[in-house]
Amino acid sequence: MQVEFTLQEELRMEQQAREVLTATNHEEVAKLAASLVKQAAYQQKLLQQAVRYVAELEVKVTLAEDVEDYRPWYKRLLRSQ
Repeated sequence: MQVEFTLQEELRMEQQAREVLTATNHEEVAKLAASLVKQAAYQQKLLQQAVRYVAELEVKVTLAEDVEDYRPWYKRLLRSQ
């Protein structure tokens, strides 16, 4: 999976980054940095949990399909009609 930004999103992100780089209020920049560290940790944990949940769902679907494959051939034939 690849992250894709629109041109407008890229330009806005670059503008915001430059505002931080050229800021003269170091206390405000430090608060922003601390906030971004916390936000990144939160997003990373959320993404990990989401990926784990999707993997669990995929296992459940796979197991359900495997169980269905073990039905007698005549039941599979009748269900497919």
